[in-house]
Amino acid sequence: MKNILFWIQSTWMFLILLFSFCLFSSCESTGTEDSPRSPEETIKSFIAKIKANDFDAAKEFTSARTDPAMDFMKKHFEMLKEMGKEDQTNPLFRDLDVSQNLVIKCTTKDNKATCECCEDITGNCQTVAVIQENGKWLVDQPKESNVE
Repeated sequence: MKNILFWIQSTWMFLILLFSFCLFSSCESTGTEDSPRSPEETIKSFIAKIKANDFDAAKEFTSARTDPAMDFMKKHFEMLKEMGKEDQTNPLFRDLDVSQNLVIKCTTKDNKATCECCEDITGNCQTVAVIQENGKWLVDQPKESNVE
């Protein structure tokens, strides 16, 4: 009788472990800051670089059409810093204060996404376009553009 109970308990433990393994191994892995897998992750990674005033690294997450805007932001930041106006260097992107917590919601269709980025406290929102090129999502905001 003890052998049968042991066998039943062992079988249940094995099935529980097998189920747990299958459950956790089947979960889709999410991207990292350096290799985002969704428009939302791309914007979050991009904003993290902007917050750190690392505009060159932010270009990893932008389309070629957006690079001139990053160059402009870098020059603007450096100019304010040289003038001793560090207090005015709050990182802004499309009139969003990225030093605040942002709520990001994206709508994706094919290889394009439209993301609504809103400042959590003020509710100020801006629309940001994200496109997929060569399997990678990229912020696509030329210096002078409106999102379609």
